[in-house]
Amino acid sequence: MSVYKHPNRQGCWMIKISHGRKAPAEYISYDGDEDGARSFERQLRGQVNVLDPGFSDNLPEFRIAYRNKNSKSGSRSLENSLRHLQEFFGGYKMHQMVPGLIELYKAKRLSTVIVSKTGIRRQITKRTINIELSALSAYITWMNGRWGSTYPRPKRFGKRETKPPMMHVLAVSEIVAILENLSGDLRAMVSLMAMCGMRKNEVFNLSARHIDLVSSSVLVLGKGSKWRRVPVSSPA
Repeated sequence: MSVYKHPNRQGCWMIKISHGRKAPAEYISYDGDEDGARSFERQLRGQVNVLDPGFSDNLPEFRIAYRNKNSKSGSRSLENSLRHLQEFFGGYKMHQMVPGLIELYKAKRLSTVIVSKTGIRRQITKRTINIELSALSAYITWMNGRWGSTYPRPKRFGKRETKPPMMHVLAVSEIVAILENLSGDLRAMVSLMAMCGMRKNEVFNLSARHIDLVSSSVLVLGKGSKWRRVPVSSPA
């Protein structure tokens, strides 16, 4: 067998399966990335040990299953988490991911320091690590359901350890000062965020059909792909 890029279709890979000299070769297409194509090839050859897989063996199939059931933003969050998880657990078998190894991952991530473009240094928070462990838990849950395995899910930090920092609420005068320094579409979007409590992504996804002038409200697609109606208050 061999894996190579499709000569004409972007994002498509071809898998060649040879059957010796007496039978013609089979050519199977795979839409995705190279890692997924090679994982699919290993499954076709029976090289993936479903009873004792490596951490990365089933990731391509899990990614597809997750994208099919979740929103684009959720899939982006998953990919970011998997990047860190694969960097640490990529060399391990699933049966080796015991609680002690999970705690080692937590310790490593807590010691990680990120430097922003402006030079500000900050450490990874426990809330961020919990998001990554939730992605790991989703992967293990999917794998257990897919193959009938019984791998334990990771233990995350408790709620008391991951309390968000106290929110700083702007005074009305501060909000007015910000709006006075904005113009055009940007001012309109920030005004909606200030007066209606809308999130940035919610404002960015608005279109004219979501505005109800009769009831002075906006139809918003929020988290979990759920719709809600938000009344638009008049500025003070």
